[in-house]
Amino acid sequence: MAPGLRKSGNLPGALRNRGLKYGMVPSQGMGMVKHRVVLGILVVSFFACILWNGFCGDDNFLFVNNSFYKNPSNIARIFRPGYNVAPEDVQYGDAADKGTGSVGYRPVTTMSFFMDSFIWKDNPAGYHLTSILWHLANVFLLYEIAVVVAGPQVAFITALIFGIHPVNTEAVAAIGYRSDLLACFFLLAALLAWLSLRRDGSWRCAAISYTGYFFALFSKETALLFPCVIFFIDRVNFSAFIPQDRRNRYLPFLVIALFYLYIYYYVFPNTAFVYAPQIADGYEGHVTVFIQIVALYLKEIFFVFSAGVMPALYWPLPRPLFSPAMIFQGVLVAGAGGLLLAMILRRGKYSWAALWGLVFFLPALIFWVNPNPAALRYVYVPFAGLAFLAALGLVHVWGRCRDRLSPSMRVFLGFVGVVSLGLPAVSSNLVWRNNFTVADAWVKAYPEHYMGYGVKGTEFFKHKKYKEAAENLGLALQDPRCTNQIFDYQLGFSYLSEGRREEAKSTFEGLMAKAPFSDRGYAGMAHYYYASKQHALAVPYLQRAFALHDTDDNAENLLKALDRTQGASGLEKGLQMVRRVWGDGPRLEKLRESLRDRRKLR
Repeated sequence: MAPGLRKSGNLPGALRNRGLKYGMVPSQGMGMVKHRVVLGILVVSFFACILWNGFCGDDNFLFVNNSFYKNPSNIARIFRPGYNVAPEDVQYGDAADKGTGSVGYRPVTTMSFFMDSFIWKDNPAGYHLTSILWHLANVFLLYEIAVVVAGPQVAFITALIFGIHPVNTEAVAAIGYRSDLLACFFLLAALLAWLSLRRDGSWRCAAISYTGYFFALFSKETALLFPCVIFFIDRVNFSAFIPQDRRNRYLPFLVIALFYLYIYYYVFPNTAFVYAPQIADGYEGHVTVFIQIVALYLKEIFFVFSAGVMPALYWPLPRPLFSPAMIFQGVLVAGAGGLLLAMILRRGKYSWAALWGLVFFLPALIFWVNPNPAALRYVYVPFAGLAFLAALGLVHVWGRCRDRLSPSMRVFLGFVGVVSLGLPAVSSNLVWRNNFTVADAWVKAYPEHYMGYGVKGTEFFKHKKYKEAAENLGLALQDPRCTNQIFDYQLGFSYLSEGRREEAKSTFEGLMAKAPFSDRGYAGMAHYYYASKQHALAVPYLQRAFALHDTDDNAENLLKALDRTQGASGLEKGLQMVRRVWGDGPRLEKLRESLRDRRKLR
């Protein structure tokens, strides 16, 4: 028996006779207390640097430019239609209240953002502190589970690998990706409660497991297949015969899963499925993309010094299936999948971890229906199981080599192992300091992908550095995967600001052809005619822009153009047009006031 464990006298006889693969109970020795203290110190040490990071990426849409989370009365909207936000509003919306920012129904994640907004207001350090605490809680839960299954030594290494591995930095350092932290927390809590259920058989443990599963599902849909893991654990412990009372306890998991699927597909349907990109043409193209995505995940896990960054909305381009590079990657992917499957079929004490890694990787691999086909945060939940497998392997190797090493060499090797994971984690955490640092990292790691150039160009555009903006946005739009209309609009505006009017006109015309139902191309053409002193020609484009998207900016620009070209009569006609769309109210009155102030200045 592993040190620090004792048998439970209340276990079923069949389980006791099978060697208590999952039925051991940790004794509360000082060694385990030290483990928890060291884990806490190391995780906080390597992740504390994100407290100095600002809002970046999706955080700007969620918190900086969104009034939704600043008003506690909006909590009621979590349970009303309109919770899910359309992807085009996530990317292109300019309303003050942009809603939850979620395309799927994740009310637990939304509530955590409300709590952050209430406590920390606009201070990003507080939001980052919350994410660190959730990650630390996951580390401790995983430690407790591994102690029950394999003993304190394996548990410590498992939790250490999971806690400081750089592959987890995206989920922790980016506030908007907290759903993975929350789902992992509730899944681990549900698993720990289910393992405890075999000690005393009480409904209290079962109720905690059901509750954890419920909250995990409504944190992120990744959690759906959790009942497969606990059913497998019971099959390993009870062999072919699972007692009737235990079989009855699976029913609530099924009920919760069906209830969630009804909510997810019928009450609050995911708004992103119809916006999934065209990844490839044909079966072969999808297979090569699948192989490349899995190979990227494996690279990020094993080559820790390159881990931690992957552009948003990333997917690799299809390649010839039988090219040398694809054959090599295919062999690696097949080998990794075969190894996990072999571990599962052996039904040993590590089998649950192999199944955990495989089951929670599956949603990440259904990339063809996901608008964001690949992301490192998808690895966070399955990596809990993979970290356990890695720890078992390290303990096995350490057991063979330990007696041959001096005590000082053991300490040195342990230090090297911690530093080799921790320093890349710090480096990856610092990537998320702001949009510039994220974009730079994306460009360096994935120079063939548009997102790094696009984000970098957008930041230059915001700072009115139009030459640099045009250079980076032009590179972004050369990528056939780029469909972001904002990049086209900003590129055209940058050209105008640099005096390159014909290039601006060509860019805006291309945007109108590419996205005829978007207002940005028409608004851009209006800017072009304004810059060319042809104000009358700008009016029809502004009318079309307002008809497509009745924003405050489009309305105000239209009325200004009518006032300039047609005078008071044109302005009155424009106001009537806006009134028919908006109706009477404070929004229209605010616009009138703005126009009155403008006419006074004139």
